[in-house]
Amino acid sequence: MAAVYCAKYDYAKAKELYTKAVTIEKRNLDECHLDVSRSYENIGNACFEQGDYEKAMDYFEESLIIKLQLLGESDVDVADLYDKLIILVMFAEQMVIMTKRWNVSLKHSPPDETSYMKIILMWLAPTITLVMCTRQRVIMTKHWNITVNH
Repeated sequence: MAAVYCAKYDYAKAKELYTKAVTIEKRNLDECHLDVSRSYENIGNACFEQGDYEKAMDYFEESLIIKLQLLGESDVDVADLYDKLIILVMFAEQMVIMTKRWNVSLKHSPPDETSYMKIILMWLAPTITLVMCTRQRVIMTKHWNITVNH
């Protein structure tokens, strides 16, 4: 159900349901279970989409701790979480720098159409980076004929 709310861009409701799932999973399974890890990762995704990068980082790290214990360092799910953490750090740093740049621009001249386009492109840059990294990974995987068993 939480995934449906994510698809509808209602990340607050999705987080609420994923959080309830974590509570139930911990009670019925174990605190160190892959389902708990996946729920933490899903909460992290929702936080990321809401722009709460610090919380997203916390949830991704919680998920990573569990996956490392259960799957080990060389598992593809662990690698995927490292990818998310790298992208999250890059994204957060870019947002800080872009905001500073925008504030400096505003002090020197009022924005015009060109400025707005530049800002839009700067805000899209992290998303474009994410898509390119994901695409590059797919291409590299196909190139080296790597198969991963889940």
